[in-house]
Amino acid sequence: MTADRPHPIRKSHDDTVSHEDAMAAALRLINSHFHNPGQHARARIPADLGDDDIVIHDYIRQQQEKDDRHQRAAAAQARG
Repeated sequence: MTADRPHPIRKSHDDTVSHEDAMAAALRLINSHFHNPGQHARARIPADLGDDDIVIHDYIRQQQEKDDRHQRAAAAQARG
C-alpha cells in the first residue's frame, strides 16, 4: 500500500498481507509516534482488520508460518 493506494480491504486475519502493505503500516506508526510529516497510523476502536497494528501483527504471523513451513520441509529433506 502506498499513499496513493486506498486502505486494503481484508476480510479475515488469514488474508495475505504484502510486504508493501506491512512496510506502509509500520511507517505510518513511526510517523505517528515521532510526529513526522506524512500519513499517520490507522487505528480504530473497536479494532479493524485494516488497522496498522493489526496489519503488522498479521504480517509477522504470516511470515512465521512461512518460515515454519520452510524449516519443516528442510528437516524432512535432511532426513531423506
